[in-house]
Amino acid sequence: MRYRVLLGAVGVALLSACGSTPAPPPVTVTVTTTATVVVTPTGVPVGTLAMPPLVGLGLQDAQDQLQSLGSFVLNQEDASGQGRHQLIDSNWKVCSQDPAAGSLISVTSSVTLRAVKNEETCP
Repeated sequence: MRYRVLLGAVGVALLSACGSTPAPPPVTVTVTTTATVVVTPTGVPVGTLAMPPLVGLGLQDAQDQLQSLGSFVLNQEDASGQGRHQLIDSNWKVCSQDPAAGSLISVTSSVTLRAVKNEETCP
């Protein structure tokens, strides 16, 4: 019983103190972090690649080049708009790429290659 009275008195004292004391001003804290970036001999951070220029290459050659750089997330589209599937990649040529050549991307980024058959003109 004695404890309840003591805790009740402390609670009333705290509540009354909260109402009479102004809140302290906000404090600004600056945090500095350091990151270690490992780069390849070409200066590209590990896990990234500089997108090579693929437009004009055969679709199979473009895929091989990307995969040699560690990029395996590829989308292939029919640039003619006909929705055809590239069954034999060596029969197709790249008309456009996304991301653009020179872009620095993660090796896990999706790359889209739009292509037409070798004998066709790119739109």
